[in-house]
Amino acid sequence: YGAELDVHLLRDGTLAVFHDSDLKRMTGVTGVLEDCTAQDLAALRLAGTPETIPQLCEVLSLYEGTGLPLVVELKSYRGNHRALAERTAKELDKYQIPYCMESFDPRAVQWFRKNAPDIIRGQLAFGLGGEAAHKGVKPLTAFFISTLMQHVLSRPDFLAYEAISEHGLNLPMRLVRLMRPWMVAWTIRSQEALDHTRGKYDIAIFEGFVPPAKRS
Repeated sequence: YGAELDVHLLRDGTLAVFHDSDLKRMTGVTGVLEDCTAQDLAALRLAGTPETIPQLCEVLSLYEGTGLPLVVELKSYRGNHRALAERTAKELDKYQIPYCMESFDPRAVQWFRKNAPDIIRGQLAFGLGGEAAHKGVKPLTAFFISTLMQHVLSRPDFLAYEAISEHGLNLPMRLVRLMRPWMVAWTIRSQEALDHTRGKYDIAIFEGFVPPAKRS
């Protein structure tokens, strides 16, 4: 399997692979990732281990030559979507690694549509009933994301959707499915949840278990 990872743009222009902008949960330090430099991150430790927050170049060097694909999520912050997208694309161009990109920020997806149209791009979204809508997302932002109106701006190749939040009468998702886009489910944490996505989604981003590999 390949992997999905999150990329942030630091204050010094370098790129870090980390999920949160808030450093507290994984490092115990109060602060914002984007306000740091690569030198700052070298002093932090992940969850009490000797490990540090890796730079994107370090991760890409591990995948070089393996043939394994990456799903690269761009985590924009304070309007840095353009610089983040440009810097990430430039770094990925240095390596021979198959990848696609995705982002909650339609402006980052739009940047790839205009400047790197050969790269498959995805729009991340969730419904109002899911976990993501309750993790520090402002209600107005959550409503905008749940309506999938950002598709008008980003025009993605695929929709990456929080599968657990697709329930009930989800009119935006029903309308999107009529256009037959590629559908990616996130985040799947059990074989039972994966089985539930069959026929609804083409690909699943999973964690915490290893699905049986499909063999040709």
